[in-house]
Amino acid sequence: MRQELRVLSGRQLGVFTWRQALASYTPAEVRTRVGRGQWLRVLHGVYRESDTELSPELRVEAARLSMGQMSAVAAYGTAAELHGFSVAADPVTHVLGPRQSRASELIVHSDRVESGELELVRGTLTTNALRTAIDLARSLPRLDALAVLGTVLGRGVSRADLAVEASRHRHKMGAARAAELIALADARPESPMASRTRLGCIDAGLPYSRSSKYRPPPAFDASTSAGGSGASASNTTAPSGTPARRDFPCHNELTPRAGPSTTPPLPTSTSRSTSLNSSGRRSPGGPRSRIVVSVRVSTAIRRRGS
Repeated sequence: MRQELRVLSGRQLGVFTWRQALASYTPAEVRTRVGRGQWLRVLHGVYRESDTELSPELRVEAARLSMGQMSAVAAYGTAAELHGFSVAADPVTHVLGPRQSRASELIVHSDRVESGELELVRGTLTTNALRTAIDLARSLPRLDALAVLGTVLGRGVSRADLAVEASRHRHKMGAARAAELIALADARPESPMASRTRLGCIDAGLPYSRSSKYRPPPAFDASTSAGGSGASASNTTAPSGTPARRDFPCHNELTPRAGPSTTPPLPTSTSRSTSLNSSGRRSPGGPRSRIVVSVRVSTAIRRRGS
């Protein structure tokens, strides 16, 4: 990149417009660099070099240049990325602007915002954590919104402050749902997936406890079980001092047994099928021998039919 455009893009967090590039390059040179992948399109009419990271602050600056505004305020999901909230990756850039518009890569919200609801994050003007949390609680799916509210509470924002902020937006769409989720949000450290799991249990009417942790059931010695299942397990002792059994396929812990096993043996067939082994002698039949006989009979039928 030529020096004049490099200095200009450095002031704009690494982005520049097509018109700004024409001050240092001819249209053919600009098209060549775009076609070769040296310059990548960020938004309509705004580009960056291929080795420049596509950060949230760069996308906000690109939105400002694309709209032709003197400033742009990051909002909704883009503001959440700047604050480090637990949100799903969103390729769409969200900003506040004078006129609402919606495109595949840029959404401009015309929401009113007060100066007290703004702050600088990494040099980019954005809605503060409180306003961002309420905007997302109103607009995101319930599972994702609860994870965001849990993150905000865990960072020291009080539930009362969230409730007051939500009441200020009570006439907007999704305000009632946001108030409901604020009451369900958990301020204790919790992963986003745990928040989603908890809300799913609440919606289904199932009991849920954050203190519940998976406790592996005690293993058992396969040699002590009736018939020997052939599974590899270690011999452990249940709290009562007696060996405990474990159902490996289902991971269910069974009731510890006292004394010798009383499990009845598996029923066996009284009839014994036979098959020919490799030496031509008859050998006791089993599942494998019956399969061999079935294959040989099927082969003989096909040969006779042909």
